[in-house]
Amino acid sequence: MTQEKWEAFLANASIRNALSAYLYKEAKDNNLLPQHVTPVKCNVQIKSQPYQAIIDSGAAVSMIAHSVVKELGLKIEHASNSLIVSAVGTSTRPLGIIRDLPIEIEGARIPITVEVVPATSYSLLLGNDLSKKINANYN
Repeated sequence: MTQEKWEAFLANASIRNALSAYLYKEAKDNNLLPQHVTPVKCNVQIKSQPYQAIIDSGAAVSMIAHSVVKELGLKIEHASNSLIVSAVGTSTRPLGIIRDLPIEIEGARIPITVEVVPATSYSLLLGNDLSKKINANYN
């Protein structure tokens, strides 16, 4: 399937919801869902502005709330091909991607790629992509 056909396929909300429900059921039936995921909060700075981020070992990618993107005057750089499936099985299509967004954690500046989402429950969610980048260990 070409990229164009795949995007047209995922643009249909009914198909997206059915796919999301199917993938969630498959993951659940095959015991692939995270069993004990504990999100941790930390203070970060983006463009010298303080935010509280969630470090979530159950998230594959890092995400930033669209409201924060607007607040900081950031620009979405690329369309996203992702489909974000939450722990409860609902899906959402990110609004786009920002690459190499510099965030500061404890004085260390780290450029990360974030998916821009219409989230209201968090400003920034740091996923396993960041953990791999900085060789973090959750022990």
